[in-house]
Amino acid sequence: MPQPFDLTPYRLMVKRRPFLAKALWYLREEPDWYGYWKATEALGEEIGGLKNIVSRGWATQDEYDRFYRTVHHHRHHRVPAPKDPMGEGEVRSLLLGWLRECCDWRLRSR
Repeated sequence: MPQPFDLTPYRLMVKRRPFLAKALWYLREEPDWYGYWKATEALGEEIGGLKNIVSRGWATQDEYDRFYRTVHHHRHHRVPAPKDPMGEGEVRSLLLGWLRECCDWRLRSR
């Protein structure tokens, strides 16, 4: 089970970053595949596009592609699953890691 995201160090910053707050809102309690995708979209808005997850070094291109295809497959079953789809726990852990990276990046760029 993924570790909960402790917002204590980021509390004030998140209040001023609506896309970041929205991403975290979608991950509250027990998110579903829709919530994972909506959180990912909000994160993309926060960082200037999802391609920046890779360009900032938060994931490899292969890791991001696998994540993207797994989540899209569960959201839209007409999208084929990757050969090695991620489990829900792996998706959640990866996404929470990206959100932590984003929060840390925002704090450093003040």
